[in-house]
Amino acid sequence: MVEPLIQLCTMSASKLNTIEMAVYMVNCLHQLQSTLSLFEYTDAHLELIKAQVNIVGTVLGLFAVNKRLFLGLDRRPHRYTGE
Repeated sequence: MVEPLIQLCTMSASKLNTIEMAVYMVNCLHQLQSTLSLFEYTDAHLELIKAQVNIVGTVLGLFAVNKRLFLGLDRRPHRYTGE
């Protein structure tokens, strides 16, 4: 039951850019996790969701590191043009 919902979230996010997709997935997974945590015998599903959140977190982390490295390499002076 959980796997198809995760697939649906993934398909829904597929047209978004990387950062938007990651945030969308975290929101979907959090909502799913919050709902399942109310019921008994959902530990295996909650672990699956936790693993998915870790994957998305890794993507966000790598994106942030790459962005910082890219910005750090850009040493050109920025000049305010008033526009």
